Amino acid sequence: MRAKLLLGLAAASLGLILIEGFLRRYPPAPIYMVTRAIIQRGASEPIVHPILGYVPRANLTIPFGNLEFSTTVTINSKNMRDAEYALAKPPGTRRIVAVGDSFVFGWGVEDPERATELLEHRHLKSVEVLNLGVSGYSAEEALAWLKVRGLAYRPDIVLFFTLGLPTSARQKYAFEDGTLYWADALERSPLRRLKGRLTRGVYAAALADWAVHAAFARGGPEPAIESWDEAILKDLGDLAQTNGFKPVIVFCPDKDERLAPRPDELEAACRRYGLGFLDLTPVLPDS
Repeated sequence: MRAKLLLGLAAASLGLILIEGFLRRYPPAPIYMVTRAIIQRGASEPIVHPILGYVPRANLTIPFGNLEFSTTVTINSKNMRDAEYALAKPPGTRRIVAVGDSFVFGWGVEDPERATELLEHRHLKSVEVLNLGVSGYSAEEALAWLKVRGLAYRPDIVLFFTLGLPTSARQKYAFEDGTLYWADALERSPLRRLKGRLTRGVYAAALADWAVHAAFARGGPEPAIESWDEAILKDLGDLAQTNGFKPVIVFCPDKDERLAPRPDELEAACRRYGLGFLDLTPVLPDS
């Protein structure tokens, strides 16, 4: 009986290992999206701020990749994925600060391949382009980070990247024991939290959770997307007047049409608050 039990456990363990290996090699999209690595967890540090919960960890070089890519991310002493810049602008130099989420941060590309790096070294002369993109930031957090870090560099232009109309919906992250978690994960029961930690990144566990949810979830309308917050545009316009820079909203089309209103709507809102507008739709037709 003991031999049969051990043999059964060994067979079950081998089966789970094979399933896990297969799922890691060929993960279904819903499973991969909840298990792929996020740069926030391994490369962030907490910040005491009413809006910002985390920033990139200073003085860090870390490998970051998943099934889609393999890259190295370097963070400078000012919590930016960029080179070191003096606060004072060199004589005869203009300065651009780019803010936004992972699009600006450079998700999936090497440091020299970031859009800000290409702008500075390939397309512009006597212009410094500083990267204040932070993966996972909402528009409200991007604006707050501009106030905390970006304005100290006295930019001439601020490029504010958005995947749709700016929204005040913030990502709910929280730190515990030096590790970044979804805030709602820390609000669960101790048993569920322990289960979450033990199975974090396990594709088979994610598949089981997805299967249970699919089996018992009740049908209904899709959850509404939070409406955009025009106050962010007004705040950016006021900030520009006070600090003497030209604000430009850079529109990046989103695959989810609920998050991607017509660019002319955003352009009209920008005009109301004295903001420039740049639509990337023509050069990103497959986004």
